Amino acid sequence: LVGERLNVAMVLAGLPSAVSGTLNDKVLTFLNRATRLQLNPLGIGDIDAYYAQSFAQLEIEVPANLRRKAAVATEGSPYLMQLIGHYLTLYARDGTVSPQTLEDALYSSRYDFERDVCQTTIAALSGQDVAFLRKMAEDDGPSHIAAVAERLGVTTDYAQKYRRRLLDAGVIEASRRGMVDIAVPYL
Repeated sequence: LVGERLNVAMVLAGLPSAVSGTLNDKVLTFLNRATRLQLNPLGIGDIDAYYAQSFAQLEIEVPANLRRKAAVATEGSPYLMQLIGHYLTLYARDGTVSPQTLEDALYSSRYDFERDVCQTTIAALSGQDVAFLRKMAEDDGPSHIAAVAERLGVTTDYAQKYRRRLLDAGVIEASRRGMVDIAVPYL
């Protein structure tokens, strides 16, 4: 298309590790000149409003408390928002979402998300990257780098190398100075 002097625009989204692999492909070097944007998690209120509008258009009744629960379960992930909405629509009986319908939709969504995103993310990491994540998972919430290093039995400087790798891969995020948190829902 470019050779024919036609205007071309592309919008692509992907996991950071997959994007990195694609950008390093020798045939697709033109993508390195593309503008890259880091997408932040969606707001739970925005997701709830989107669900309210979408389910109303589909004439599916979702009580506000269940719709809010569905929005919270997305943890701001656009893909989880899509999965949960899909399964709620698929499982709604007689145009109504019950608490059991929601539980079934959340279970199916989480299964798909873990298979499609979490397993793919883990598969791209080294053994030491995964060990770092396992030690982070011992905390309920953000982890101190020094504590993760101690659990791994390594120096803080050594742990910083894996912190950087996981930050670059989009698997963790710096929550505040000296602290990191897992960025991928349900990982």
